[in-house]
Amino acid sequence: MNIYIKILTLVVSMTFFFINANAKSLESDTLKNYIPFIQIKSAGGTVFPTTPIVQGQKAITWFNAASFRFGYASTGKRWQDREYNLPYMGVGFLMTNFYRNSDIGRPMAIYLFYGAQWKQFNPRLSIGYELNLGYSMDWKPYNAKYNPQNGAIGAKWAMYVALEPHIVWQINPYFYLQAGIMVSHYSNGGTHKPNNGLNMISPTIALKYKFKRSDFSFPSSEDVPTFKKYIGQDVSLNFAVRQIMSQSPTNSSEKVPVDYNFKVLGLNYNCYYAPNYNYKYGLSAHLVYDSSSNAWVEISNNTNIVKHGLLKHRFSLGIAAYGELCTEYFSMFANIGYNVVHNQKRDSRIYQILGVKFYLSDNLFGTIGVNANGFSSARYLYLSLGYTFR
Repeated sequence: MNIYIKILTLVVSMTFFFINANAKSLESDTLKNYIPFIQIKSAGGTVFPTTPIVQGQKAITWFNAASFRFGYASTGKRWQDREYNLPYMGVGFLMTNFYRNSDIGRPMAIYLFYGAQWKQFNPRLSIGYELNLGYSMDWKPYNAKYNPQNGAIGAKWAMYVALEPHIVWQINPYFYLQAGIMVSHYSNGGTHKPNNGLNMISPTIALKYKFKRSDFSFPSSEDVPTFKKYIGQDVSLNFAVRQIMSQSPTNSSEKVPVDYNFKVLGLNYNCYYAPNYNYKYGLSAHLVYDSSSNAWVEISNNTNIVKHGLLKHRFSLGIAAYGELCTEYFSMFANIGYNVVHNQKRDSRIYQILGVKFYLSDNLFGTIGVNANGFSSARYLYLSLGYTFR
């Protein structure tokens, strides 16, 4: 598991490196196309009561969070800026206080952020959106002896994901005030059970300072190159680990996590139509080897002994609808699928996949994704490497 966490941390770090390097590769004519900025951001909200540790008398009706961020904002001088709606991106450091340090913890997170405009009402006022993806630590995870009630967080680490629509007011050419509503989620993606996760909603307010003056008006720039519509195909290989819950050796009506990492390998195929710079949609096929399929646990002397199912019973084949939202540097994708060959009896036939895709070269890409069940429960968090045929 430690190796898996290190790989995951490396991938997140490399994602930022490639985004940042891409900006820096343009440095000879960039810092006239990108404006560095710093931002402080505050959030305060509530945790949804979706798991027992935050229900009833244990409900968290209010939490506080603060973030310091550094990033780059586009100027609008390039055609990409207009086509992708004046994007900005960077890295942030987040501290969250749930006021439950004894059983939940006081997590810290480092994360990537990406945002863009939806609509500009006038030179000073606009609405937009922002996405966050990062790695958090310093949790007080589930422990059968010392912290048995924490079914939300099963490890000392968790992935951090957030989506925020917001409104932006340009105070002057250097300062911007931003206010929004953020929906956020902490989870390790099922790599360490139990893992119900924490779901939050919070109003946010932020103050941004740009190091260079930006114009109030949306500047005209070079023409957008004509997009050549095409049909593309992706082939990728996935790797993941997952854990399962099993019957407690002391209480037959209770399920407890099994401290064993089952391997998951996948072969994915996407065929999609790309009508413009911003979207792709099509169909996917997912062939999955899941060593937890039809596995069971025997209990001997209060010790769990893991038994695997037959090899032919560890495979599943799913067909899914596929959609991809593209930015200049990466894209976000989603699948809703159905297993036509279904051997994982712990899960339903219907599954969902959400992920981030980033290109390492013109055709080689990597992804970080979550495979979920029932639109709520993460089965596993996976990494993949793939190739695009255009």
